[in-house]
Amino acid sequence: MRPATAYALFHGLLGLACGFSATIYSPFLMSLGLDIGQIALINVAFFGVITLMELPTGLWADGKSRLWSVRVGALLLALSFTLYATSTGFWTAALWEGLGGVGIAFLSGAKQAWLTDALKRRGEEKTLRRAFGTAAAMDMSGMLVGGVMSAWLASRLGFKACWLAGGMTFGFAFLVSLVTLRNEGEPEHRVTERQAMRDGMAAMRTNRHLLWAAAASIIAGLVLPYNYGWSPFFQERIGTAGLGWIWAPTYATLAFAGLVVRRFRGGAAVEKIGLPVALIVAGLGLAISGLLPGIILPLACAMFHEFGRGIFTPLMDAFTQAHVESHYRATYGSLQSLVSRAGYVVILGGLWVLTRSTGANAAAVPAVWLVSGSLLVAAALTLWLFRPNR
Repeated sequence: MRPATAYALFHGLLGLACGFSATIYSPFLMSLGLDIGQIALINVAFFGVITLMELPTGLWADGKSRLWSVRVGALLLALSFTLYATSTGFWTAALWEGLGGVGIAFLSGAKQAWLTDALKRRGEEKTLRRAFGTAAAMDMSGMLVGGVMSAWLASRLGFKACWLAGGMTFGFAFLVSLVTLRNEGEPEHRVTERQAMRDGMAAMRTNRHLLWAAAASIIAGLVLPYNYGWSPFFQERIGTAGLGWIWAPTYATLAFAGLVVRRFRGGAAVEKIGLPVALIVAGLGLAISGLLPGIILPLACAMFHEFGRGIFTPLMDAFTQAHVESHYRATYGSLQSLVSRAGYVVILGGLWVLTRSTGANAAAVPAVWLVSGSLLVAAALTLWLFRPNR
C-alpha cells in the first residue's frame, strides 16, 4: 500500500474511534455530576500530560522508531477509551483522560514525520499537502460516522457503550498499522536524541517561519470552548438523540475542508495566507453561533467555524514539514505541539476561572463562545500582519 493511502486509512480509523466519544463527551461527564468548568479543568490535566510527554515521545520517535511510537500511541488510546467507560466522577475521568494524553503524545509529530519522509523517499514530496488534505478528509469522515453512531448508541445502550466502541476501534487501528505502515518513513539518517533535541530547538529559535507557525498553533487553541460546549448547547434544543443530526453536517464540513485543501495549488504562499484566514473564519463562526435562536442559524455558523478548522490543520502540517529536516522531524513536531498544548492549558485554565463562579452549564456557552471567538479573530488578524514575507 502506498504511504499516502496507508496514512489516510490509519487517520480514518483514528477519526472513527474519536467520533464515538465526540457527541457524548460533555453529556457523559455532566451525567457524572460535572459542570462545564470542571470539564475544562479535566482538559487542563489532559493537555498538561501531553505537554509533559511531548518531548520524550518525539525524541524516542526520531531516535528509536517512528512506527514504534505511532503503534504505542494507538494502543494507549485503545486502553484509555476502554477504561473511560468505568469513570465514576472527576478524578477517574481525569486519570483515564491523562492516559489518552500519553497516547496522543506518542502519535503527535511521529505520524506526520513518517509520512513526509516516506513520500520523500519515493520522490513524491510535492504531493505532501495533498496527502495531508486527504488524511484530514478521511479523519473527519471517520469522526462524522463515529459521531452519528455514538448518538444512536447512547440513546439505546448508554454512554459507556460509546467509549467501549471507541476503544475497540483504536485497537483495530493498531492492527492496521502493523499491516500497512512500513519502515520507509523513518529518518534518512539516525541521530542521538540529544542531537535531535538540539537541532529542533535551534530551528524553532532561528527560523522565522517556524516561530510564526508555533504562534498560529497556540492561537488555534481558542477553538477549544466549542468542543466542550456544542453538545450541551444543542442538546437543550434538539435532545440527545438529535445530536447526531448536528454532528453530521458539521463534520461533513470538516471532511469537505480537507478535500478543498487537496485542490490548493501553489507554493508556501498558500499556507501563509490560508492559515490566518482559516482562523478568522473559525473565530467568526464561533463568536456568532451561540447568539442566534433556533437550530438552523447556529448550525450554519457552526459549519462555518468547522470549515475554518478543517482547512487549518492540513495547511499547518504541510507548512511545518516544509521547514524542518528529516533527522529531527518528529522531535520538532513534538516541540511545536508542546508549545501549542501549553497554550491550550492556559486557555482552558482561563475558561475554568471564567466559569467556576457561575456553576457553568449550557446557559453559559454563548458568552464563552463570544469571548473566545472574538479573541481568535483578533489574534488571527495580528498573525496576518506579522506573516513571513519571504
